[in-house]
Amino acid sequence: MFATYTVAVLVVSIAVLLTLLLQPLLQPTIFLLFFAAVVISAWYGGIKPGLLATGLSVLTVKFFFLEIKYSLLIVDKDSLVRLSLFVLVATLMSILSSELRDAKQRLEVSLQKLNATEAKFRSLVDANIIGVIFADITGEIIDANDAFLTIVGYTREDLVAGRVRWRDMTPPEYLAICERAISQLQIQGKVMPYEKEYIRKDGNRVTVLLGCAALADNQEQIIGFVLDLSASKQAQKALQKSEARLRTLTEKVRVIPWEADATTGDFTYIGPQTTDILGYSLSDWYKPNFWTAHIHPEDREWATKYCIESSLIKDNYEFEYRMLAADGRVIWLYDIVNVVRIAGKPKLLYGFMFDISDRKQAEQEREQLLEREKAARTEAEIASRLKDEFLATLSHELRTPLSAIIGWAQLLRNRKFNENTISKGLETISRNAKALAEIIEDILDVSCIIQGTLHLNTQPVQLIPIVEAAIESVHYAANAKEIQINYTVTADAELVVGDAKRLQQIIWNLLSNAVKFNSHQGRVIVQIERIDETIQIKVSDTGVGIAPEFLPYVFDRFRQADSSTTRSHNGLGLGLAIVRHLVELHGGTVTAESPGKGQGAIFTVNLPMKAATE
Repeated sequence: MFATYTVAVLVVSIAVLLTLLLQPLLQPTIFLLFFAAVVISAWYGGIKPGLLATGLSVLTVKFFFLEIKYSLLIVDKDSLVRLSLFVLVATLMSILSSELRDAKQRLEVSLQKLNATEAKFRSLVDANIIGVIFADITGEIIDANDAFLTIVGYTREDLVAGRVRWRDMTPPEYLAICERAISQLQIQGKVMPYEKEYIRKDGNRVTVLLGCAALADNQEQIIGFVLDLSASKQAQKALQKSEARLRTLTEKVRVIPWEADATTGDFTYIGPQTTDILGYSLSDWYKPNFWTAHIHPEDREWATKYCIESSLIKDNYEFEYRMLAADGRVIWLYDIVNVVRIAGKPKLLYGFMFDISDRKQAEQEREQLLEREKAARTEAEIASRLKDEFLATLSHELRTPLSAIIGWAQLLRNRKFNENTISKGLETISRNAKALAEIIEDILDVSCIIQGTLHLNTQPVQLIPIVEAAIESVHYAANAKEIQINYTVTADAELVVGDAKRLQQIIWNLLSNAVKFNSHQGRVIVQIERIDETIQIKVSDTGVGIAPEFLPYVFDRFRQADSSTTRSHNGLGLGLAIVRHLVELHGGTVTAESPGKGQGAIFTVNLPMKAATE
């Protein structure tokens, strides 16, 4: 501050000296160099140094150059008018120079924030969680991250040389789908994710899920997010091979020929295969009621009854049942029975027992496999839908602030506006850059969570400043909806050992959700207290509440009760997932409760006291 006023005094002094030296050349106006001094002072230090330079200039001009010289007394009307006009013009010049200086500084800050945001977005691209490309609709890929280049098998040198073109990598049968996607992109500005294939550099094909959005400043250019589906497709092929193997197993069976007296049910002949299949000796089979006695207890009654009744009315029949082998194993048999009659009555039974244990086991395995496959498919479909919704939401959430930032940056760079319009543009750039930074921070946090690289810097911290900072950060959003935020902290719960930044992130996410989903003139209550050996942080609101069917998934990544791009609340659905992980890193738990839609919600964080006392 002292330096700015020093500069004002210095430039006025220089103006006095130069005017004294060049006075014959500066007639009839003696104020020329003093105007320059005022402008320099205001530009360097702001309006106050500019006004100081103006005052000093008035005094020195009167003292050295106007009648009566070497006196500050103004004796003629002409001098008074000239000095008054100089003060008026110099004051206006100070104001304009100061405003231009402030606008330039704000623009520089906004551009720095924009550059920082672009750097964070680039770090997201370079994180290689998914493939990211920047391309145009003619087929050229302008830029791509390493994840995409790995998917298609090209190198960065190939990309720089222009050998990586999405049209050239697209098989002919997918070109029509791509054309439809481009038409949709030009109309709607985005494309819902769809499956397609790329031809890799080595000639092989890779199946991908592709989602795209048009860049706001150039509808001919797009940003695309690419997921490699090769692992999923390989799993499907492995499942098909497994099913084929199971079908082959069902065709391999073993057979026991037999013959029995229809009147007594005792065997008169049994094939030697029984020794290998069931483990009993041939002599055992000729004992009375041997077959009935060795049927599985669960099948004995119905199998015996079915055989007797069928022999009376049918010439042949078949059925499946279980027998107990000599070593206790359960053997599945498929029995084909033929009936020989004399005088219309059954006299002799003969047939074949097929060992179908392998087939039954295969069927059971197949059923279990189908159940697992069904569950896996359901899970995969849910995961795929969540990825689709996430890609669509991510494209939408990134496109909206990027469009505003790029649009205003282009306008401010290429056109001149008045001060109000410049301020409005800079405010828009700042607001959208901050929104974009929050989105990228959440995605980077989730990336660290997935990779297991998110760590805490724990130390004793006071909860009250953390809570107040979190409340302050949502203050404007709460005031906009006239939401009242109250909080209480008991004396024995003020100190906790944890990561202050992450604890504030936990409380901020819960408060942000409470405000976002609250009704106009609603209430948010934050309670922090010690319960037994636990520090409990409870955030409750009077907002829209949580549907019972969505409550179990409220902390899942990418899950949102309303995941459409036309939803009334923005966001990626990552906040509560980050809360859960951060709480678990602190050794605690987090739960959500809600009586239902429109009845508010309660989020409760419990931290073990060992984290607060160690």
